[in-house]
Amino acid sequence: MNQSPFKFAVLACIVVLVGLLQSTELLAWGGVKPNVVLALLVSASFFVYHVRDYVVLTLLGALALRFSDLFVPELGVLVALLVIIFAIGARLPGKPFVNNLFLIGGATFLFYVILDYTTLRTSWGVFFVELVYNLVAGTVWFGLGRIWFLDAYEKKLRTRI
Repeated sequence: MNQSPFKFAVLACIVVLVGLLQSTELLAWGGVKPNVVLALLVSASFFVYHVRDYVVLTLLGALALRFSDLFVPELGVLVALLVIIFAIGARLPGKPFVNNLFLIGGATFLFYVILDYTTLRTSWGVFFVELVYNLVAGTVWFGLGRIWFLDAYEKKLRTRI
C-alpha cells in the first residue's frame, strides 16, 4: 500500500504555499507570526509513510520559508526537530490526535528554548499566542490529513504496534 504520488505532490505544493505564506505578514495575529509550517509538517508526520518523502517535505518547507537565504540557524533547528518528530511520533503511546498536539506544543517550546529563550522569560504572552495558533493550525492540518491520507494513516497505525 504505497502512498499516491498525486497526493504527495498536492501535499508538497501545500507545504510550499504555506511556507511562502508564513514568510509574509498575512498570518500575523496580534503581532505574532505562527509557525504553521511546523504545525503542518508535524501533522504530516502521521500520514507520510516513508522517511525519504518526509525529508523532502521538510526541506521544501524550509526552502519556502527562506528562499532568499541559503541557510540560517532557525532552519537547521526546524529540520532537526521535524526529523526527530517523524522518528518518534508514530511510536508514542496514546491517540495520534493527542500525540499530534503534544508534539506541536513540544516542538514550539523547544524551538523557543533553543533559539529565543529570552522571549520565554520576558514575553511569555508571545509564546502562548504562537502556541495556541500552532495548536489550532495543527488540529486543522491533522483533520484534513486524516481525510486525505486515510490509507497511509491506517498503515502507519498498524506498524506502530
